[in-house]
Amino acid sequence: MSIVTRVAHSSRPCIALAALAVWAGCGGASPYGGGAAPDTTSSSEESTLGAFKPPGNRRIANLGTFAVAYEVERACRLQSAAFKSIEPPTSGWTDVGHNELAGSFFELRKIHPTMGPGGVSVITIEAQSTDGERLWLRNVPVGKDSDTAARRWNCAVSIADLQALEPKLTAKYVQIDRSRCTGIMPILGGLNDISSSTYTVLDASVFAGQPPDAKTAETQGDAGHYAIGIRLEAEGGAKRLTLSSTDFDRCFQRADRTPPPPAESNALVAWLRSADADTVAPPKASLETVEAVMGMRREQCTKEKFGRNEGLECHTPLLTATTGATGAYGPGRIEFVRERLVRGLYFIDGKLVPPTKAVRVVASVRTPGTERDGEFARGFKSALRKTISDQKTQMRRAARGRFSLVEGGGGGATTHVVNVRTRYDIPDLVVRTEPRTHRYVAGKKQVPNPGYSGAQRAVKEAQAQLDSAKTDGEIVSQKLDKAKKLCEKGGDAAGKAAGKAAAKKLGGIFGGFASAAVSGTASAACNTAKETAEQTLVKSRIDKAAAALETARSKARNTPRTRPVDDKRVHHYNAKHYRRSGVARATVTVSARGSDRTLFEHEVEVPFTAEATEVPTVSEVGLVGKQAKPPSKADAERALAELLVPLVDQTIMKWGTQQDVGGDVGDVKPGTRSWMVLLSRQAATNRPIKLLSDILDNRADELEKGETSYPVTLPPDLANRCFTFGAIALDGTNDVNLSLLDAGRVVARDTRTDPDAAFELCDVPAGNYTAQVSFGGDAPRATLVSLFESTPGKIKVEDVRQSTRGIPSIANRGDVLKLDGTGRVEFKGTGGKVVVGATGDRDGDGLADDVDRCPYEPEVKNLYLDTDGCPDEPPPGWSPPKQAEPETPPKAEKKSKKKSKKKKTKKRRGKKKKKEKKKKTEVFIP
Repeated sequence: MSIVTRVAHSSRPCIALAALAVWAGCGGASPYGGGAAPDTTSSSEESTLGAFKPPGNRRIANLGTFAVAYEVERACRLQSAAFKSIEPPTSGWTDVGHNELAGSFFELRKIHPTMGPGGVSVITIEAQSTDGERLWLRNVPVGKDSDTAARRWNCAVSIADLQALEPKLTAKYVQIDRSRCTGIMPILGGLNDISSSTYTVLDASVFAGQPPDAKTAETQGDAGHYAIGIRLEAEGGAKRLTLSSTDFDRCFQRADRTPPPPAESNALVAWLRSADADTVAPPKASLETVEAVMGMRREQCTKEKFGRNEGLECHTPLLTATTGATGAYGPGRIEFVRERLVRGLYFIDGKLVPPTKAVRVVASVRTPGTERDGEFARGFKSALRKTISDQKTQMRRAARGRFSLVEGGGGGATTHVVNVRTRYDIPDLVVRTEPRTHRYVAGKKQVPNPGYSGAQRAVKEAQAQLDSAKTDGEIVSQKLDKAKKLCEKGGDAAGKAAGKAAAKKLGGIFGGFASAAVSGTASAACNTAKETAEQTLVKSRIDKAAAALETARSKARNTPRTRPVDDKRVHHYNAKHYRRSGVARATVTVSARGSDRTLFEHEVEVPFTAEATEVPTVSEVGLVGKQAKPPSKADAERALAELLVPLVDQTIMKWGTQQDVGGDVGDVKPGTRSWMVLLSRQAATNRPIKLLSDILDNRADELEKGETSYPVTLPPDLANRCFTFGAIALDGTNDVNLSLLDAGRVVARDTRTDPDAAFELCDVPAGNYTAQVSFGGDAPRATLVSLFESTPGKIKVEDVRQSTRGIPSIANRGDVLKLDGTGRVEFKGTGGKVVVGATGDRDGDGLADDVDRCPYEPEVKNLYLDTDGCPDEPPPGWSPPKQAEPETPPKAEKKSKKKSKKKKTKKRRGKKKKKEKKKKTEVFIP
């Protein structure tokens, strides 16, 4: 592949021109670049791109041909002049625009040492381009500092070396590799030069210097390194990027297809990145365009049939580009983020269509219209119409459960019918008076200032320190007087020994003067020593203590005895509360249109309430009153009707999910594990998923911060595996956002305005990450954060059902989400052995979770209910049971001990008698 003649243009001026392995410089004391002698070594022996030795001026002639490269050096600027004579011109030199000649081929014709601006010697070369044009080129110093200009030439590169370093490009079209690339270091270009579309590989160029980032751009200097740059073009020339061959090899893969039409591609990217992507219909775009822009493959999509047309549902996150700090040459690093901006893309007959047209179920909803249920039916229809007319709600239905709702009757557009039957009693009106409190501020009041007593105490302590310094000073002064006398005695020969002893004994400042006195120094030195020691040991300490005392007194004088605070008061009042509260039994069934057979039935109890509160007006305490009308029976029926519309959504989603996984998944309600499983399956293109770890965070103090973080540890054996991250708000309405960070850098995120967030990542590098949950508005009462494995072909549908079972782990400080193939959450006292869904001891109190009434709070061992697993507090007046007295030994044991003692005594006496008898029977023989 040939070297290019041009690369992307930048506004920065070109700084220097240099030849490969040439230390000619652009200034110096001699025409050979700082006095280097000509070198006779051939160019083939040392023509490398590593560390160079300064071979001298002749080396440039041995290059033969060279290419001008992108320059990051700052010591010189490149100038050119037209070729009009065989000698270098003295005028007519103009600065070459930055990178204007980068990649251009030249044949070196002749070298001329000449005098440049400011009386500095420079090298001027006569060059001829490949098209026959001849011109003069030279480097001149920046400014008047010839020392900084004495740098080697490093932007003219040997053609032979370039050809050896060129990457062997075999693909004409490439695309960002979604699984491997997390960031690139651009040589030229910025965030606006990045596109997710297919790139056309235009050419390869050589660039002098390491691709600069924000940290090294200012200090790059003459590193002598070269980078082969790849220039890419996407969207018909609308996007261009120049990057190093290393980044090209890591971040790009073969696409084997031409870039999509620019207008169609730009419209699709704009829709994907818009904040209303979930609620606004997509632009006209073919499946091929979507595949090119998003790096998607249609085999990743879920296939569905719609009559003669084949439908596809694809949940593929968009790969967007972000950038950090901007350096001298543009962004130092461009990072790619997997961002789930839309829930799904739908195709019918290969065309992108609005999600509302790609539904699996169009259900008409009807309720009995009896006279008794008239108000209820009207309320239900009113609530249903609101959700049908709300395009955002319909889009969510289409994305989450692939269905839409219409009012009863529906006509030919409906595919299924949903019947809602309810059984309820009209609750009676209950009126009661409730004691309430109203907190208000009645003004300011004076209270004792806690800082006043502290300031007074500080004065007393400072006074004590000063008194101590004075007392110690008197003692030290007396010792210094004695030391002075010893010093004076040591001044004559007779007292020499005494002086030496004094010097050894005193040491320090005074000892030194004593030694001087021994050598014959006058007694004035002894006086000086005493004054110095007094100043060091006595006066300075007293002065310091006195200054501290004055500071304490000043602070005490400026500290008032009292300080003003808000006079907070509580006003007690009675409020009148009206309430109608009941429980309805609702049965929701799904059946095919035109068939009486029930496909799915969901029966549930629905508590409903209609209430109002009347508050009196008390202006003197700032209590604003509120009038209330007692709720009627019709109000209670309407309240019940509004609760049943979400129940219809949950029923259809539960039915659809159970059809997909072939079994019961529990109640699909906002904030439940079943809801999380449904959400995460959609993020994983509706593949089966397996729960690895989850944490339920209900710590109010942490949630109120608006952002919580959880450490995530990924071991090194995760290659070729996929994982899905999800977060939902248990309230079902608060906006939740989820991001995965790698050392502060965003790897993936879902920042849509929704009460849930999820995304999938595959081939994640091992390491420590952070899952960050933030809230777009008010913090919910709790959030559920989960990690699933979603590796294609590895997870079974049984794992999906199992993932909805059990209870999530309650978040504690220091908990760690771990992905190790089975998934676990570390709890205190367990050493990280608790696997999600298995029995363990999560609070470390010695009681297994299946028998522990409080599995997240350790038992307090206080002899009060120590076996229930809860940190119970004994009631007032309770005292632990008295320990029983040790029982006395029974009679038999006493008799046994007494008998054993008698035997020992009898045995001892028997031995004694035998000994005495032996003595009497002995016979003496003379």
